[in-house]
Amino acid sequence: QARCQDPRVLSLWIDQGDKDPYIIWIDTPSGPVILPLEEHDDCTARFIGDRHANGNFPIGPIEAIQSLGPLDRRAIRKALHDMPHAPCSLVLERQLRSVKDLANPFVDAQSTRSPNVALSFSLAGGFDAVLAERNGKRLRKKARSSQRKLESLGVVSVLTADTTARVNQFLGRFFAMKAERFKQLGIFDVFADPATQAVMRAQFNDVGAPSLPAKHRLHALCLDDDPIAVIGCTEFGGCVTVEFGAFDDQHAHASPGDLLFYRAIEHYCAVGVSVFDFGIGEEQYKRRWCDVETWHADTFIAANASGRLIALT
Repeated sequence: QARCQDPRVLSLWIDQGDKDPYIIWIDTPSGPVILPLEEHDDCTARFIGDRHANGNFPIGPIEAIQSLGPLDRRAIRKALHDMPHAPCSLVLERQLRSVKDLANPFVDAQSTRSPNVALSFSLAGGFDAVLAERNGKRLRKKARSSQRKLESLGVVSVLTADTTARVNQFLGRFFAMKAERFKQLGIFDVFADPATQAVMRAQFNDVGAPSLPAKHRLHALCLDDDPIAVIGCTEFGGCVTVEFGAFDDQHAHASPGDLLFYRAIEHYCAVGVSVFDFGIGEEQYKRRWCDVETWHADTFIAANASGRLIALT
């Protein structure tokens, strides 16, 4: 399973979302292969979570996914066409092309490259080794400078949310900081929807459930216990992925976001995580650390003429 298709997270989106789930279930001799989708008003079906669903991959036993072989678009089109009230088009965006050596059967030669790159880097060798490969002297100097600037204003701490109260505090500050940032840029706030916020609160409140396949953690840089930078991370399969982040513009001169990432990377090196993934999106602060580019794939499968028009658009 891909990290974003943790059954717990899927259940949260289904329970809280305002869209009807549209689950594609393919039976194989080795078990079912499932695409967890939801219906949209434009007559499409997309991965549950829509813009918040990244690194998508079908769910099922390895042997079952392998047994599907090359994508049979004709069979899927026929199934959609024969099914009453089926969507006009499947829009399978931001898919991983493979997980380790397992190829994604819903990516083929007709799939297109997603428009935004995902950036990551290895934590092999520990924090000192990571810094040694990235002008560590400059990174350390910048972190010390940020620390001193903030300490002149109050007590600085880096905390991980380990209680419901902390989760709600960190997320509340994140939503507020992100809303202000989007407002300044004139961009639609993808975190403003109450259903999205409810999913995230429930997801990150699973702090005491080590049996879950993915660990979701909030980290914050605090000034006198007030979060001025927050990131949300998912740890899965030896990789930690930054799902989102924001910082308080009032303290931009001290680069609190950069300092928090510095401390988070140091932390994940110490606990033995192998890969730090900044997620999708081209940003200069990511390039300071990252040397691995991952381009996801988009697959559009139309059931009729309307669906072909949607896919072409």
